[in-house]
Amino acid sequence: MIQPHIIALGKPGKVPVDSVEYCLTHYDEAAPFLRNALERAANGELRGSNDGNLVFRGLHIMAACRDEAAFEPLLRFLRRPYREVDDVLGDATAGTLQRIAIGLFNGDAWFLFAAIVSADVDEYARGSLLAAAAFLTWEGRIGRGKIIELLSRIGTERLGDDSEIFLYEWSEAIARLGLRELKPLVLDAVARGALTDDLWLAEDFDSTLEMAERAPNDPANFTAGFVGPIEDVVALLQEYDASAEQAIAAPNADRALEMTLLQPAFNPWRNVGRNDPCPCGSGSKAKRCCLAT
Repeated sequence: MIQPHIIALGKPGKVPVDSVEYCLTHYDEAAPFLRNALERAANGELRGSNDGNLVFRGLHIMAACRDEAAFEPLLRFLRRPYREVDDVLGDATAGTLQRIAIGLFNGDAWFLFAAIVSADVDEYARGSLLAAAAFLTWEGRIGRGKIIELLSRIGTERLGDDSEIFLYEWSEAIARLGLRELKPLVLDAVARGALTDDLWLAEDFDSTLEMAERAPNDPANFTAGFVGPIEDVVALLQEYDASAEQAIAAPNADRALEMTLLQPAFNPWRNVGRNDPCPCGSGSKAKRCCLAT
């Protein structure tokens, strides 16, 4: 019976490992329930925090199972008001959304591109989708010419916006794909102040670009940035459990516990993106410091 496992996925607290694993191994049974929850989210019809938990965990399961039917409602959900999306995804918008998009991609590159440049989609989500698009191009599932056109138009026509988070991921996509011909557009963004050394460093960009040119078939440029398909759903979801436990251990433990139970994907770093300076004060980007550990 799948119903008890679907109910367990919606409950707050620790990841129900047995239920996650059951849904992965009996995906034909789980898929209609997970898709239905995502469709409710895309339509703005979530029924409370348990529904949010179900969508959050379900997205990771669907992505691991490469359920292309979930791709279209995912992108519609990302166009919902910011608070609705943030209440479900939290820090996953900048943490695992690119992995989810890679797993769910249905082959419609232009639909993905439309979300990447949409003003209705949060800048962190658009950056994650752009990272996913670059990986899908590297993997051969999106035509290289298509993404070169998109990346060029982002630089020349300022599609999307001049958000530094979004433009950082744009520059990363250019570097990871070894598109040296587009480097002048990146330097133009630096010159007009849209990319600053708070996030973008010339030596990092050049190093990534050179590696992509030297070893174009090596996935290291992507895996180093936590971009790629989901391999271990349980471990990935448990990382969010660990973040919640850190919050509970904070000085105001009772309040932290209360907030953990209220937020489906609560993360004390939810306002810190993986490309932001690490809050520990090291001076490194979060993704290369505490988030990496």
